[in-house]
Amino acid sequence: LNLEKNLVILKLYNFTNENDDESSENILNSNNFIDVEIDITISAFANARKLFSTKKLAKIKEIKTISIQEKVLEKVEEQTSKSLDKQKLKKSLSTIRKIHWFE
Repeated sequence: LNLEKNLVILKLYNFTNENDDESSENILNSNNFIDVEIDITISAFANARKLFSTKKLAKIKEIKTISIQEKVLEKVEEQTSKSLDKQKLKKSLSTIRKIHWFE
């Protein structure tokens, strides 16, 4: 309870990770709780909208991060394959070329 900022923090069970086998005792002992900040100066609808909009933005950021990560990994794989090809080419050129006595 934070009355200076007009906030109430509720600890709610995270139902997205729900297992059907969990009994009420296991739910109380588990760590599947999330802290939800409720602003007492605004309505329940506004609190819900704020909560779900931040959740939606976090999900969008996660999706973007994963897609960018995949693109970066593909680029790194391409660059490493190119550098390996260059090294193989240099090795093959050095073995093909005959070394003369004056070198």
